[in-house]
Amino acid sequence: MTKVVWSAATVIALFVGLLAGLNIGYERSPSRGSMDLRRFRGTKDGPLETGRTTDPTGRFDAVLLAESYGGAAGGGVNWYVASCKRNQPAVSATEAVFLATSARQVELSWRQAHLLEIHYLRAQILEFTNLWSTALIRTRWLSTEEPYWIEIRLVPSSSDFSILNAGGGFQ
Repeated sequence: MTKVVWSAATVIALFVGLLAGLNIGYERSPSRGSMDLRRFRGTKDGPLETGRTTDPTGRFDAVLLAESYGGAAGGGVNWYVASCKRNQPAVSATEAVFLATSARQVELSWRQAHLLEIHYLRAQILEFTNLWSTALIRTRWLSTEEPYWIEIRLVPSSSDFSILNAGGGFQ
């Protein structure tokens, strides 16, 4: 009888561990934890979308988002760039390919299909990835379509410095 109880307890523990592992694996983004772009401070309904441009195929959008933090004394703005399906909200860190603060004149443009450019005059870039794919979207796991890849390029407007000045100080 003790052997049966011990076996049942082992099976239950393995099952619970498997479920917990699946849940943790599903909730975390590969590179940025589980940040949800809908939960920005200071906004009730989601991030402040400041720009959106559709790729030449008409299937995907590049979205520029702003997050205010800290208030007037010592606060600032984080800028995010995310790729998502056309006319859909950019809501998960998996879709964010760029995070910067102290950014000025950030603009998005598609040079051609599969090639997105992030233009900026000034930016302190905290996170950047130069590739995005539909394979990174959670619902993609259930799809049989080939992944759609987008390369992302940074294009500073200045030929010299984009965050420092020539003396090594911040602009």
